[in-house]
Amino acid sequence: MEAYKQLMAAVVQASATGDPDFPLLAKYATGEALVTVRSSINVYRQNALTAKGPMRMSPQVTSTSPDGASAKIKDCLDDSQWLLYKADGSVHGNAPGGRHNTDADAVRVEGAWKVSVLRIGEPGTC
Repeated sequence: MEAYKQLMAAVVQASATGDPDFPLLAKYATGEALVTVRSSINVYRQNALTAKGPMRMSPQVTSTSPDGASAKIKDCLDDSQWLLYKADGSVHGNAPGGRHNTDADAVRVEGAWKVSVLRIGEPGTC
């Protein structure tokens, strides 16, 4: 679960600077999850947007594999204060985020936990 929290903190940092290659992303994510977060941040950068503000999390491990090498995590991710900003500093769009039903899979990679799958639902799904 710590890898999930650290990954989301890294997403906040990377989104504020528009850096899809922010090193902490690869430290806490792998596979599909890493591709997903980097792609999102790259879209922000291509559109001259940055995302700023806090994300609130309340993740829970819902299951672990018998060998302890993987875990499933459930969260209701709240990004209602994490907003997109244009290059001129104005808010992009007028709708804040919300509470998103979020599912993540974490796996052990060389002794460290990394998020391998990250699925964030639409606002208002939890």
